[in-house]
Amino acid sequence: MLLRCDIVEVAVIRRCVAYALAPVWLLALADAYAGERPAHAGNQGQSLLGVAGHFLHHDLFFPNHSRFWRIEFTLPLLKELGITTVHEQVYALTAPQRMLVSDGRTEPAILRRRDANRHAVGDWLSQYDRAGISVVLSVLGQAPGPRSSENNAEFSTWVAELIASHPSVTAVQLHNEPNLRSFWRGTPEDYVDTYRSYAAKIRAKRPDVKLLVGAISSLWWGPGVQWLKRAVDYGLLEFADGIVMHPYNVDAPPEIDPQWRGAPGSDPDHREKALHAFWAEIGRWNTTGRPLTLYFTEFGYNTATKGRGWGHVDENKQADYLSRCILIFQDVRLRGLPLEGIYWYDLKDDGETPDNPQHHFGLINWNLTYRKPAFFAYQAITRFFHDTWNFEAVDLKVVPSEAPATLKLKTWRRKSDGATIVAFWNSDPSLSSSESTRLKLTIPLARAGSVRQFSASEAEPRTVETTAGDGALQAIVELSTRASWLEISPQR
Repeated sequence: MLLRCDIVEVAVIRRCVAYALAPVWLLALADAYAGERPAHAGNQGQSLLGVAGHFLHHDLFFPNHSRFWRIEFTLPLLKELGITTVHEQVYALTAPQRMLVSDGRTEPAILRRRDANRHAVGDWLSQYDRAGISVVLSVLGQAPGPRSSENNAEFSTWVAELIASHPSVTAVQLHNEPNLRSFWRGTPEDYVDTYRSYAAKIRAKRPDVKLLVGAISSLWWGPGVQWLKRAVDYGLLEFADGIVMHPYNVDAPPEIDPQWRGAPGSDPDHREKALHAFWAEIGRWNTTGRPLTLYFTEFGYNTATKGRGWGHVDENKQADYLSRCILIFQDVRLRGLPLEGIYWYDLKDDGETPDNPQHHFGLINWNLTYRKPAFFAYQAITRFFHDTWNFEAVDLKVVPSEAPATLKLKTWRRKSDGATIVAFWNSDPSLSSSESTRLKLTIPLARAGSVRQFSASEAEPRTVETTAGDGALQAIVELSTRASWLEISPQR
């Protein structure tokens, strides 16, 4: 992510968290907490909904890190969330304890350590294999420099073999935010030249895996768009199956893209238009004829409690923004954007320093003792909307009574049983999550069965008061800044 402190250069990682003793409880039994899937849930493909993880960022690789990113802790949390796809990263590391590349050294002890570290990474991916969790694996090689050609050749050979051995890896992201010099000190042309050879090796070993390029921060930030265009002009899309972007919204709410100038900020569909406009731009650039898909492998807001950092909000607003971001992304996906995966950054906090924004993007605190409201917001969304392929967009003219101009409405249909879904929220930035109002929605459905309101929170769904007449259904709902949705079952 933009300005994240975990990677300064490809092979250099700065301290992000303080070392601490593990909690006395373990999460190995967290299967018991896994949210129940609704009865209509199916198993027809990869869900849109994911999170970013850091399965290298712990004490086994970095002595000054805590142990809480170890997969024995994080895997049960993914199950508790109901998440079945995760974004992970491997780097061309050369420092002795964490080395995955020999850097030209041939001492037996060095090679044994490299091989042991590689074996550990393979074991962690095997746990994802067994758990049925798909992985978008970000592979960070070295920018041009001393021994970079040799190190990239060694690293890419191992990476291709690793990917071939693990069916959980369904897509490979080639580098991370190369438009930022903290991640890539070469040019866009260097990036294309470097990763063309990675792509060839991976394709030879796993022809089915998707190769994703870009991973640019942010979506419409001018320097990032210019960087990506320069790489595309140099041939980037010749070996790509998809584009990755990190649509961080800085301090803006989810309904606005602060860097897109294609419509006034007052446009109620500003974010949706910005997303479609971006993909239209990619379509104009793509002269290869290759069909492309889109991934958002990072997006989020931090909850640092002191100062004001990049994307800073309080914990309740983080949950509000998460719920609204995800439902906006789902809507554009259902209305034609080839969005294959969205990954909240990140599963847990990277540290505990109060005024360090980079420590506080997680759904859970750094040592796993506290779940933020955003955790429960995402859990509720995942339980209901996990099966992305089971929903389709519909255009229903829902008419609100005395509604604020900041009301957002989305309408979908669940294909498996014909239920109508009406999502809604208040995007008024002056309101807090605790403020709600009653609102009457008139929905053009002549016949309906049960009607329930769900919220992106721990709250149980509630039966909604309704009346019917003149070919329409009137429902009284609770409106707040947290996304909610009606489930309107068809009348049997």
